[in-house]
Amino acid sequence: MGKKVASPIQTAVPRVIEEKLKEILAQPRLLTFDQLKFIATEVLPLSSRLPSLERLEKCLRRDVYRRRKAYEDKYHINWEYTLLDPLKEIKGLESLSPEEKIKRYLRAEALAEFELAHIQLLNKFINGEINYDEYEKEIRNMAERICGELRIV
Repeated sequence: MGKKVASPIQTAVPRVIEEKLKEILAQPRLLTFDQLKFIATEVLPLSSRLPSLERLEKCLRRDVYRRRKAYEDKYHINWEYTLLDPLKEIKGLESLSPEEKIKRYLRAEALAEFELAHIQLLNKFINGEINYDEYEKEIRNMAERICGELRIV
């Protein structure tokens, strides 16, 4: 019996995904939530067929550091006093595969997004704009949305 060989159509990355990924890799500014969602939902399932997986990993690593710094500067977040510092999530990744590193970088990005949204929501609660039940409900909804859309456990 002969071995089955996958056809080029089965192994190729769809052109649309390939083009959008090139656009993401070339982007000089912070990645948007939609771009992160695209990476999590469209790119990661095809990771075994991607030639630029290491470039994507480097792009996400750079983005985690940039996002952390941007939020620090713009929103005055002192990461030392937060529970969800994205840099804690990306320590010790040297031995992981590029795919696992990408998942951890996506998780770090999600933590930064959640922490920013949490601080903004907490300010609304402190200022009396929402009550505790609304605050708690919004926190839960935010966590489910961010983690669900980026496929993070």
